[in-house]
Amino acid sequence: MNADHGGTLTQARSDSGSGSFPRQVIRFLLKGPGHLKSRLLGWGISLLAVAGAALLVWSSVIHLMLWSDGYSGISVIGPLFLAQGIGGIVIALALVIFRKMVALGAGAVTLAGTALGLLASVHLSLFGYRESLAVPYAMSSLVIEFTGAAILVIAALVLLVAPRRSLPPKLFQLLNQSFSISPTYLRVCMRWELQRTRCRMRRCSPVLVRVTPNCRSRSSVGSSGSCSASR
Repeated sequence: MNADHGGTLTQARSDSGSGSFPRQVIRFLLKGPGHLKSRLLGWGISLLAVAGAALLVWSSVIHLMLWSDGYSGISVIGPLFLAQGIGGIVIALALVIFRKMVALGAGAVTLAGTALGLLASVHLSLFGYRESLAVPYAMSSLVIEFTGAAILVIAALVLLVAPRRSLPPKLFQLLNQSFSISPTYLRVCMRWELQRTRCRMRRCSPVLVRVTPNCRSRSSVGSSGSCSASR
């Protein structure tokens, strides 16, 4: 029986280890300025996030204006302009509200990808369409998008390397337990608790007390013959 428990616990540890990488990725993506030890750095990252969000909204408005001025009739390019305009505003709102690593990365990728797409359409032709830097808003959008992407990348890098605020011991222990318990380990704990409950509820004989590991000793048998589980 001990061998079965040992094998189950080993499997529980392996299940917990195999799921640690996704949890670490989620923690990384949800990291924000509120987790930092320095409030000054937190405020600086928040200001950079707001500045990047403002430039992202500016770029999105430009693309929506161009889409309404005639780009909507261009195959593939028109829907991309509309998607960039709407999606950029949504990402900018997420940046202002949450200021998490995932929002910073999404904003930087959107701005850099939009600028690189414009350069690709100028020099290589994109989806059969060739753009020119002489058209309205071409140069200004490049400056806005590269600047916004650089601001958000700087904010993400500072958030990545800045020291995090230490959690209170009790809160850290609760979080550690919540992230480390696997379903298999939880089933083992429930099974042990069920055995303890049965030991409390059933009536034991003196012989059964000596062979039942959950009963303390012969002295744990009361006058009614019931035994209590060891704690």
